[in-house]
Amino acid sequence: LFKKKVGNFMESPEIRSVAEKVCRECEGLPVAILAVGAALMKYKNRYAWEDALEQLGNSRLNNIEGLDDTLYSRLVLSYDYLEPVDAKSCFLLCCVFPEDAEISVDDLLTYGVGIGLFRTSDTLEKARNRVRVLVDILKTSCLLLEGEDENIVRMHDVIRDVAISISSKEKHAVLVKNGVQEWPVKHEYESCTAISLLSMNIQELPDDLECPQLRILTLQCDNHSLKVPDNLFKGMEKLEVLKLTDLSVPSSVSNLVNLQVLCLTRCKLADVSLLKELKKLEILSFDGYDSKELAPDIRQLTRLRQLDLRNCKDLRVIPPNVISSLTRLEELYIPHSFDKWEVEATNEERSNMSLVELDALNRLTALELHIPNVTVLPKKLLFEKLIRFKISIGCRRFGYGDSLLARAMKFTGIPLKDELTVLLHRAEVLYLNELQGLENVLRDRDGEKFLDLKYLQVEKCESIRQLLGKLTPLGSMCKLTALKVRNCRLKYLFSPSILRGLVQLQHLVIKACEIMEEIVGDEEEVTDMVVFHQLKIMKLESLPNLRSFNEKVAFPALEELIIERLENMREIWDNQLSRLPPIVRVSEELEKSFSQLRVLEVKQCGKLVNVVPSNMLPRLQNLEELSVESCNNIATILSLTVEGLNVEDKGRSVAVAAVTLTRAFPRLSWLYLSCLPELMHMGLNNKEYSHGIKGFSALTSLHIYECGSLRNVFSPSIARILVHLQDL
Repeated sequence: LFKKKVGNFMESPEIRSVAEKVCRECEGLPVAILAVGAALMKYKNRYAWEDALEQLGNSRLNNIEGLDDTLYSRLVLSYDYLEPVDAKSCFLLCCVFPEDAEISVDDLLTYGVGIGLFRTSDTLEKARNRVRVLVDILKTSCLLLEGEDENIVRMHDVIRDVAISISSKEKHAVLVKNGVQEWPVKHEYESCTAISLLSMNIQELPDDLECPQLRILTLQCDNHSLKVPDNLFKGMEKLEVLKLTDLSVPSSVSNLVNLQVLCLTRCKLADVSLLKELKKLEILSFDGYDSKELAPDIRQLTRLRQLDLRNCKDLRVIPPNVISSLTRLEELYIPHSFDKWEVEATNEERSNMSLVELDALNRLTALELHIPNVTVLPKKLLFEKLIRFKISIGCRRFGYGDSLLARAMKFTGIPLKDELTVLLHRAEVLYLNELQGLENVLRDRDGEKFLDLKYLQVEKCESIRQLLGKLTPLGSMCKLTALKVRNCRLKYLFSPSILRGLVQLQHLVIKACEIMEEIVGDEEEVTDMVVFHQLKIMKLESLPNLRSFNEKVAFPALEELIIERLENMREIWDNQLSRLPPIVRVSEELEKSFSQLRVLEVKQCGKLVNVVPSNMLPRLQNLEELSVESCNNIATILSLTVEGLNVEDKGRSVAVAAVTLTRAFPRLSWLYLSCLPELMHMGLNNKEYSHGIKGFSALTSLHIYECGSLRNVFSPSIARILVHLQDL
């Protein structure tokens, strides 16, 4: 493990002996081995390794109960070797969060900006990028763990304990508690620079708190009747970051003249004018604030760089010229429930904000808002400087790309103006509904548009005949991972040339396209093999003219296939193996097509007779779940016809015919059959083949409903091998 982390250079005669001693000092502890290895892997000379060995020998633990002193010393060494210096600050900042917390990049940004960690970054976007760099350094050093996505990290509880200890030794004491029943005693908090008390269920708060060194305070309350003393914040002159959840904000908040960050979640703020005294405030977040009007006094916070109103669902009034007064604003998030934009008037006095005010924000790089219709859009609205955005016009609901960092747009039933297409071409997430002239918008002749597009949904665009033009270069939409098409009059979805450029497509949904005959097609016949190399999930619904998959289209990575209301489909599979002459050439992609399929669902396909023909058995070895519902003509789930067939693959003969019945669905664990009035054979009850079958042995759950023609479920020999069946 140590060598894997450090690299092969430790095998050099100069390094090997001391490296082995360093590794032994870690005493087999994986966390220590990884952390120390990550710290030392950049050093190629013996002196650095001998120095590290000396430090490991001298370091001793004396203040973390229950933590082995060997492990402590190894993690401290990893911390000491961290570069640059702000990586150490970011590491210590992570211990402000509770155990097992999911730590977001944006929370680290907020705290870091508040305490001046990113003073060399002159914009929030540069500071956010810096956070990502530091997080990557800490992950590489094995001091942070991966989270559920790229915006989340976690800290191992042992490493967190070490970080708290290091903070204390460096005169930055931290107090973090979860599930607090009573306020901590004075000696626990009075010298702290950061306090985080979460899920508090206490009966009262102290009248005043003397915390002269406190820079970060996070309080979350579960007792909604808790009274907050007016003088709570009087002894916190150095406070720079304040995050409150489910609390009333006392009047002493106006005393926090050094406050840089204020985040209020579902808090009651009786007098918003108190905030006008916070002249240094740079980040202000109202999450769940129930006021209908944004206080005009906000305009006095002229150093504000981020204003977050996203979850203020009752907000109806943003007074004119309040937002435009915040000329240093870089990030503005307005709730999608707000739709009372006014048109810039010449004769009347406005009572609400106009979109023209955004032009006064020269530093704006991130914007989130909803525009009910294009009539409120000014003639000139420049969006070129936006780096991140989430804008909906016409319809406000987003279902994907809700991340703060996504560049997402949704257009519904509007004419597309040039100033909007500038953002459209740079989007990562696009919803396009009820639009005219969409073919011209999606056509990319020079290959410079849609380079970052990851998710595309096209719905009710009935005038479109081609999703992408034939002349679209291969580089266009090369990052597209998910595509959903609904209610469009498309005869086919992709031409072969377009599909070859969609190298990262993983999720495909097609619904209610009445005239669609093929997924891949063209005006001319498809002659060469076309492969969906990365496609993992495919859902096809309400496509009355789709009859089967083209025999020259392969799905080697597909894991989930859902077919519903394909009224004229007579066979799911292309059956190309059974149609081939005795000796033909078959590509590797064709052989692997559907071979990774784990889930198959078939619903309401009235003309389908057979679900799995025998020639498909070799490909469906990974199938785990099979569901067939409401298919009136299905008589057979698994057809066990054995025919000899030789296939020549790349010049060599491969025997496929002997589809051995022992390999039938070896991993199938869940089988659901419902409303199949003609079903007679399901593979488990075929007496003529059952003696050779062993493949169903993984079955744990079998559900059969309203299959009136089925005379028996198991043959005796099959029943003997279903040793894992739990639910029948």
